[in-house]
Amino acid sequence: MKTRFFRLQTLRWLLASVGFIGATIGPKAATAQLVQQWSRFYGTPALTETIATTLRLGPNRFISAGAWALQNRIPDPEDYQSYFLVTDTTGAIVQEILVNDSTRQSLGLLHIVTASLGEGYGIGIGYDSAQQYRYQVCRFDSLGQMRWHRWLPGKLSSVENKRLLALPNGVLAPDSKFGRGGRAAVTRLDGAGHLRWQRTSSRQSDGPEVVPLPDGSYAWLTTDIWRQTGPVNIYYGYDFKLLKLSPAGDSLGCVYLNDTGYDIGDRLIATTDGGLLLIGRNSIPPFAIPQRAVVIKLDANWQEQWRYTLVVPNGNNDDGARLFDAEELANGHYLLLTSAPNKILEIAPPTSGSSTASLVWSLPLPTQGGETVAATHLVLDNDPAGTLRLFGGWVTYSPRFNVDTWRGLYTGVSAPAATVNYCALPPSTPAASFQFLPPLADSLRFSLDVAATTPGPRYAEISRIDWDWGDGTPADSGRAVTHRFASRTPVRVRCTVTNNLFCATSLDLFPFGPLTALAEERARAAALAVFPNPSADGRFTLRLPDADADDAPPGAHLTICDALGRVLSQLPAESPQTRLDLSQQPPGVYWLRLTWPDGSTVSKKLVRW
Repeated sequence: MKTRFFRLQTLRWLLASVGFIGATIGPKAATAQLVQQWSRFYGTPALTETIATTLRLGPNRFISAGAWALQNRIPDPEDYQSYFLVTDTTGAIVQEILVNDSTRQSLGLLHIVTASLGEGYGIGIGYDSAQQYRYQVCRFDSLGQMRWHRWLPGKLSSVENKRLLALPNGVLAPDSKFGRGGRAAVTRLDGAGHLRWQRTSSRQSDGPEVVPLPDGSYAWLTTDIWRQTGPVNIYYGYDFKLLKLSPAGDSLGCVYLNDTGYDIGDRLIATTDGGLLLIGRNSIPPFAIPQRAVVIKLDANWQEQWRYTLVVPNGNNDDGARLFDAEELANGHYLLLTSAPNKILEIAPPTSGSSTASLVWSLPLPTQGGETVAATHLVLDNDPAGTLRLFGGWVTYSPRFNVDTWRGLYTGVSAPAATVNYCALPPSTPAASFQFLPPLADSLRFSLDVAATTPGPRYAEISRIDWDWGDGTPADSGRAVTHRFASRTPVRVRCTVTNNLFCATSLDLFPFGPLTALAEERARAAALAVFPNPSADGRFTLRLPDADADDAPPGAHLTICDALGRVLSQLPAESPQTRLDLSQQPPGVYWLRLTWPDGSTVSKKLVRW
């Protein structure tokens, strides 16, 4: 019975994920100026592959997370495996990675977020040792290997796309008890998966997403459930609810956005004006179907400015119209992905005196074999061509049920809005100091005066304190640390303070005197890491000195030469961590040269067995 229930819920989840609903939305809108450049399908008839989230790894790489079903049917719990799909700008597959989970308790990733050095966190549905379906949070490394996973408390009650929030040292994970009498929770885990704190909603609820705010606090979107006696029967009512949380999980405020009916929240997006964009579903009781997708724009004080509703006139599906993703545009409009039917929409905020946004244009997604492709998330490129990348899936029922992943590229869309500036008020310069530890003259104790180092905005807190020793040894973290240097050669020790919004400030210390030009070059060379080195298969991973940054400095590039100095390849240093492939070269010694925008260079010897 339990397996049958899971199969039915899985089918509903898969259908909702790809938006396989046939209906029309409102009045006919103007045709978009978008031009489809290409459309790609991935997958095999024998397996089901679903994609839940896609993130940009760099200018030329995208990583998708999802579930790989090991059999051609709606899988039982033991039939799912989480996997990553890496593609380039042309949509070609660069790498497929099955997440290593020896416990076979992983059922597929619903959402991922990236952390430093190519590592990240994921949330998915799992099948624990008690044979209960539960949400689990995992951490994976840059090779897709699972480092740990932690169960979130309580039985799984709703298969929804919970969205993680990465922190400088850990993750915030929303959890749901929707529909089983439980209360939603948000859990704070550190980088090792240990519980820091957990906050629970006051009512039976669902809590799909937590987003950061520029003042250092977090907004948590939940759906509270209440009971009301209707004219025919007792029914449930749902309300949108926003809670403001401090970095320690304390409640700073609460706002209800109730309507006359069922209001179920799905997404929450921070906007550039300091406000929020809430995406959800609404329906009129009692037990009204279909549901209507709704977009609500809130100002910085969480007061409603306007809304936009999508109605399915002739639909009779429980899911009704639904919005999967949204993006703010530079012209003040918003780009939406919707089901029923599957379309790309652009909406404009209302003019003065109105509270309803208007539809600018809509464009249906392509079809494959008579079925409509569904896009569940989008990525906008900030380029003159107005490039829009869509990611989603496609369901077929004949001759067998199957789900394949899909990529589409369009041009002609408006430019994206500038990203929210969380670092308008960064942490203050660290108040760091050091002292020698006798009798060893090369051992020093470094410490940070936390009281003299402010974290930044009003509600922010210091999340990480990192020490880069400048001698090639691994960095340490902590308020007070001890390090022994190999010699008293001048080095630069950098103390970096990061708050919970990933805003950082650094201070340089020189315990053995100022750096000479030669020492400066050695310090940079020591900070340039290549591993494995030597390499048995000719594949190396390069870590730049500023590996904790999101991108490499513009203009930095790499040159690979053989032992005679002949240039084999040149490529831009596009990300803090880059993979080098010398598998087609014969065994021997090679040289890697990193050239910085200021003209300075650092060289590293590479050895292939």
